[in-house]
Amino acid sequence: MTVAALDALVLAAGKSTRIASITQGQPKPLLEVAGRPVIGHTLRWLADAGLPHAWVNLHYKPEVIRAALGDGAAFGIRVDYSLEEPDILGTAGGWKHLAPHWHGTSLVVYGDNFMRFDIARLLAAHAEARRTRDALATIDDASARHAVETERAFLRVLGSGCSLPVGAHVDEANVITTFLATGDPAT
Repeated sequence: MTVAALDALVLAAGKSTRIASITQGQPKPLLEVAGRPVIGHTLRWLADAGLPHAWVNLHYKPEVIRAALGDGAAFGIRVDYSLEEPDILGTAGGWKHLAPHWHGTSLVVYGDNFMRFDIARLLAAHAEARRTRDALATIDDASARHAVETERAFLRVLGSGCSLPVGAHVDEANVITTFLATGDPAT
């Protein structure tokens, strides 16, 4: 599997309710960092890693995000959109609408997080271990990094008692199929 062959989904459907006082009604992925929306940095990073195309799922103010990103050319990547209506469905909603377009390994990243990691290295480790799912997250307390177990779209650092959202995950097609059928990727 090469980076260029990945199916990529950038999650950008959320309503930004937790930080509404900062966003003032603007979708969180459009908050600017160094003169560019956070999601723009993410799209440029995906393009620089070798991905030619990414899907962006939308729900909250989709027209505003579409206007800001366009076809993705400004970020060096072709962008298509998946609209979640009438209800937001989270990662499952993005997968559900895109299942006919996805053919194998997929990368899911959050459009409102600024992250960088070596995608090719992650894919190589994923393929070598022959896992169906790998997830990445930042954990502030390095002393608690002894073991991590996944719980759907959250990581629990064993011994710390805290959960945190996964920053990105790589999934094989069977994980997506199982998740859509049962609501549980671990089934």
